[in-house]
Parts: sequence; C-alpha cells; structure tokens
Amino acid sequence: NQINDNNAKDLKVAWMVSPGGKTDAMATPLYHDGLIYFPQDNKVFAFDADNGSVVWKYEHKLPDDWGGYNVLFFTGKHRGLAIYGDNVYFLSNDNKLHALNAKTGAAKFVKDYQDQGFPYPKDFSKAQDANGYVSTVGPLAIPGAILLTLNATDTGGLPGYVAAANPDTGEIKFHFQYTPFD
Repeated sequence: NQINDNNAKDLKVAWMVSPGGKTDAMATPLYHDGLIYFPQDNKVFAFDADNGSVVWKYEHKLPDDWGGYNVLFFTGKHRGLAIYGDNVYFLSNDNKLHALNAKTGAAKFVKDYQDQGFPYPKDFSKAQDANGYVSTVGPLAIPGAILLTLNATDTGGLPGYVAAANPDTGEIKFHFQYTPFD
C-alpha cells in the first residue's frame, strides 16, 4: 500500500544480479523472509533481498548418461520453486526432488523417482533408451504435499503424471496420469 499511482514513477533499481546462467531464465523469483530464491541450470540461488548478494548456492549435477531426444531444449530450464515449512523445494531436470533448508541451502533430502517408473531421459549411445521423464516446471506446495509434474510426452511419448510428495520425506503419496493414452 506504499506504492501508488502518484509515486510509482519514482521507483529506482536498488540492485541487479546475474546468476551467470547458460540457459534462458524462466522462473519467477520466490521471496520469503528476506531472501529471494531463483533456480537456473540445475542450481538454486538464495539472494539477500536488501543488496543482491548470494547467501547460498545449491548445485545439482545431472547424471553422466543424461541425454535423449530434444533434451538440450530442456536442460537447465526451471520455471519455479516451492516453499513449505523450513524448506525450499526444487525439482531438477532429472525429476529429483530436492528439499533445501531455506536459510542455509543444505539438502534435507534428494529423492529420486526412477525406481517408481519415472526414469530420466538417457543418452542413447550409453543406455540404448532415450525415453524418460524430465521436469522444467517448478513444484507446487499445498497443505501436506509437494505437487510434481513429471513430463515425458516430449521425450518419446510416455504418459505425463502429476505426483504428490510428502514434504518431510519426498515419498510419493499418490500420482495420476494427466495425458490420455490408449
């Protein structure tokens, strides 16, 4: 309520920062308790909202056999983060859910869903299968769950899913298919 039609013209840039990304920045920054969180290139940055300095940076390395059809289009692109309790939730391109302490960036857990039928796209020359699930959409926090979208329709035609993960453990509580397949 401090900014209005009369004083909006007086706003000035307080600071600017670049995370040095290799891909397009697609995420809307997330603000909470004096920090601004931003994902890019399978990294999460926490910036001090007052001056733009990096408070912490978390980096996820994609697997050595990461690859597959059209995967360069997806790699490093993220459209958001979620916050729930003391954690910031990040979904890396290979569909791993990362629960990061909002103040320190320390990982509470990193949950992999390959064994539950959601493998990531693999380099065909290394794995003989390029099909797999990839994430560029950010997770969504709702009471009691972190929602994840698991997409494979662009990497070989597997059905897409929405899954709900337990925010304390990352375990999938339920999932359902959102693309029609025969």
